[in-house]
Amino acid sequence: MAAVIVVVAHIRGSLSKSGALAAFALGSICFAAGWGWAAMLIIFFVSGTLLSRFDAERKAERVSGG
Repeated sequence: MAAVIVVVAHIRGSLSKSGALAAFALGSICFAAGWGWAAMLIIFFVSGTLLSRFDAERKAERVSGG
C-alpha cells in the first residue's frame, strides 16, 4: 500500500525521488504498526499536500516580492 501511495505522489509531483524513498520507508513502518498509524500518516500527507497547493500562485507572488 505504501508503494502505491508513493508512486502516485511522485508522479503527481508531490514527492521528489529522495522524498519518495523516505516516504516509502516510513509508510512501510506505519503500515506494519497497524492501520491507525497508517491512517494518521496518510491524513497528514494528504492535508499537507492540499494546504501547500492551496492558493499557490499568491504564495509564489509573495515570496518573489511581487
